[in-house]
Amino acid sequence: MASKQDEIDEQEQKTKEDVHRLALKRFKLAQEAEQDNRVNGLDDLRFAYGEQWPDDVRGERENGATPRPCLTINKILPFIKKVTNEARMNKPGIKIRAMDDKSDPKTADIIEGLIRQIQKQSNADVVYNTAYEGAVTNGFGFYRIITKRVDVESKSFDQEIFIERITNPFSVYFDPHAQEIDYSDANWCFISEEMTKDDFEKEFPDAQAINIDIVSVGDTQKNWINEETVRIAEYFTVEIEKDKLIEGINRFGEEFTEFESDLETGVLVEKIREVDVERRKIVWRKINGFEILEEKKWAGKWIPVIPCLGRQVDFEGNKRLFSLTRFAKDPARMYNYWKSTETELIALAPKAPFIGAEGQFQGHEQKWSSANRIPHTYLEYKPVTLGGQLAPAPTREPFAGPPAGVVNAEMSASQDIKEVTGIEDPKLDRGSPISGVALNIQRSQGDQVNFDFLNNLSNSIKHCGRILVDLIPKIYDTERVIRILGEDEGEDIITINNQNADKDGNLYDMKVGLYDVKVDTGPSFATKRQEASQGMISFVSNVPEAAAVIPDLIAKAQDWPDSDKIAERLKKTIAPEILGDEISEEDASIMIAQKEQENASLQQQLDQALQIIQAQEITKQTTLQNTQMKEEGSMQREMLKSQTTLEKENINSEGDIKEEHIKAQSDVITALIGRQDELTSQVQGLIKIVTSGNSQPTNNTLGR
Repeated sequence: MASKQDEIDEQEQKTKEDVHRLALKRFKLAQEAEQDNRVNGLDDLRFAYGEQWPDDVRGERENGATPRPCLTINKILPFIKKVTNEARMNKPGIKIRAMDDKSDPKTADIIEGLIRQIQKQSNADVVYNTAYEGAVTNGFGFYRIITKRVDVESKSFDQEIFIERITNPFSVYFDPHAQEIDYSDANWCFISEEMTKDDFEKEFPDAQAINIDIVSVGDTQKNWINEETVRIAEYFTVEIEKDKLIEGINRFGEEFTEFESDLETGVLVEKIREVDVERRKIVWRKINGFEILEEKKWAGKWIPVIPCLGRQVDFEGNKRLFSLTRFAKDPARMYNYWKSTETELIALAPKAPFIGAEGQFQGHEQKWSSANRIPHTYLEYKPVTLGGQLAPAPTREPFAGPPAGVVNAEMSASQDIKEVTGIEDPKLDRGSPISGVALNIQRSQGDQVNFDFLNNLSNSIKHCGRILVDLIPKIYDTERVIRILGEDEGEDIITINNQNADKDGNLYDMKVGLYDVKVDTGPSFATKRQEASQGMISFVSNVPEAAAVIPDLIAKAQDWPDSDKIAERLKKTIAPEILGDEISEEDASIMIAQKEQENASLQQQLDQALQIIQAQEITKQTTLQNTQMKEEGSMQREMLKSQTTLEKENINSEGDIKEEHIKAQSDVITALIGRQDELTSQVQGLIKIVTSGNSQPTNNTLGR
């Protein structure tokens, strides 16, 4: 008796068999629906790269009794390159905009910068160009989005998103019932590939490589298995799951909205409301012709395979895809035919003979006979005829050229190619110069004819952006540091899904809010920068006063190293009333602080200047005082000198008087000595006093 687990396994096996059986049925349906597009697309591809003669016609001309040339002058490929290179110069860019009250414009800028970084690390330019060239050349091209871990050595669980080329567009099979130009409404998709039998056995040791005869045009492999390789296919399906959208209160008392299937146990405390919904789920499987080899869920809600289509037309319910090559093939064949005919006629045309009088070639016949194929240094002839009469030098009849009808047919076929593709040569007037504006208008005429190709590329990249916006919150779902890329390719490091707000109050939560995708088609950033620079310089030359108002914009538009830094410095010199709304609150605060700092610096400089002036004034006054003091000192010295001289004169006069007075006193004393003996001692004492002291005390003494 079978156990319950055996019954579950048996039911699961039956389910897998049903899924695989449905996959093979869908594959065959896509193959039948796309048969015409693939046959024509493959023929377009071969034609564009040189296979421009039908096999039966080429065989008849080259293998006939008389071989005829089959020249291939490939005029198609340059037209294809012109259209594809125009897209390279006007690369569509993904723009992200916030959609609801929960979304953040700053977070939208972060997502946009992250998408640019994903494109850079994926070489997305090459990816888009490959798909677009497929659309222009053969009517369709494809690319895909994958996720993988790129830093295994760091033992990180973080994944990165990549955009990847699909080099063989014939390996992709989409749901033929999809109606949107980007196949966003497709329910399933296949990508087939080949593996060697050895690699297949190593990767899938338990699998069986059974040959199932499903053949598709454009595939390199005719069946699911051959002698050396095994075909496997990635199989994407859209599955709808019923779910409930619940709005409630969590255990922290916060309101939230979440799907019932994503709710963690114990989170919901109180249910406010709920509604039944249907959710898209993408399942990825890998199959061979016998069984399902692998199976897992894809993180996003869109099939991560993006088409880039050419011109699409519905014929009685069947989608027909057209390339630029398709309608140019007949005129190109005619051009090759008439070019080959012209070459053939020239080659088979009889060589023009030399004409001369009879006897002029006598003795030199061999040289003249080989002159058509051997470049002789000189040719000799006789200047007379057999009759001895003088004759002019031999002449040659000129080649008449190919018939005018052939040349006209050739030119007509060449013009037909231009008219069919919509790409005309600029009609330049050789007699007068043409302005750049007029030349651009002429060039844009061809661009307008083929704009539907570029528009389809824009739709393709828009859908790619939509897939990325849906995928980013699911892959970048934890706090992590990422690198983002600016429009000018400037890099920045940002922390997303912050648990706590950064210094600017930003969380950058990727899981909150809805964001819309917009695609701008136009010149690349570098081209726009150059055009802006030229336009601004021209404008300023005509309006010189504008140079003082927009110096930062002029500098920023220049293709110089550090032009952005120069622009930022110039911006600080512009008055706030001119900048207006360009100044944020933060920038305004910074500018106010800078102005206050400048004012403080100016005040300090003013104070220093005043101090210098005061010091100079003090120095001046001191110098004046010193001068006055010197003058007064000189006067005082002159007065003192005069006074001293006068005193000296007075002293000398007083000295003469003193000498005479002493002499008289001596005479008196001498007389007294002679008169009285008793007074001798006193007289001697007085003489001693007068002769030993100064003049003033002597006078005083004598005066008493």
